[in-house]
Amino acid sequence: MPAGIGGVAPSRAAGRCWPAVVQALFVLAAAGGMIAAPPATGRMLLVPLHGADRDALARVATRAGAALVDNGPFKDSLIVSGDRSALLRAMMEGHMLVLRATAAGCDSKGPGI
Repeated sequence: MPAGIGGVAPSRAAGRCWPAVVQALFVLAAAGGMIAAPPATGRMLLVPLHGADRDALARVATRAGAALVDNGPFKDSLIVSGDRSALLRAMMEGHMLVLRATAAGCDSKGPGI
């Protein structure tokens, strides 16, 4: 059997735990995705990407039928109320990320728009 780290042979049990580790990582990633996934309709957080500003984000959101609710917790981000499918289609045009508003700490009221 080949020597492992420090000349100690790796145990067979260590090789059997990799499937469990991969499965646990998959479960954690799926749970994180469900927490951040925007609802079908309702409040969502729009986070600009690639240097888009708040005004450009607002134009894209309103063209997608969303109503502006408040400023988001991140620089130039917005909280809107609208339809997820319309906002996801507009996501590529607007260079924005669409998230569940409560996942990003948007429950408290900040300064209005």
